Amino acid sequence: MPKIESEKGLSWKRRTTKKQLLIWLGWLIGVSIIVFAWQLISEKTVWFFVQDAPRQAADIGVRMVPPKWSYMSKLIKPVWDTINIATIILDTSNSALRDNNVVSVPAPAITGKAIGTIDAVSGWSS
Repeated sequence: MPKIESEKGLSWKRRTTKKQLLIWLGWLIGVSIIVFAWQLISEKTVWFFVQDAPRQAADIGVRMVPPKWSYMSKLIKPVWDTINIATIILDTSNSALRDNNVVSVPAPAITGKAIGTIDAVSGWSS
């Protein structure tokens, strides 16, 4: 902590003036970058979709509850395949981090008539 002599005696400052100005300049540059990025993003944003998102989320939520239990028999295999793939990817990436090795993660092939995200990821379609 820098000491400063004044008429009232010795006082302490948290930072020197130079360090305080550098911190202020860093904040100014950081905020400027964020504002610039926000402008670029909002130029390309279709704001109708952003405004409509709460209604769409509510619609999906209403259609999810209560679930159709009769459909669960069709979902068990794709969900199980997805869990297996996630386990393989997590295990492979964790071993790569632990061993400092470069590992290529196997990606599932999309074949057949894949309908929907779960079918496309698992490769299993009805």
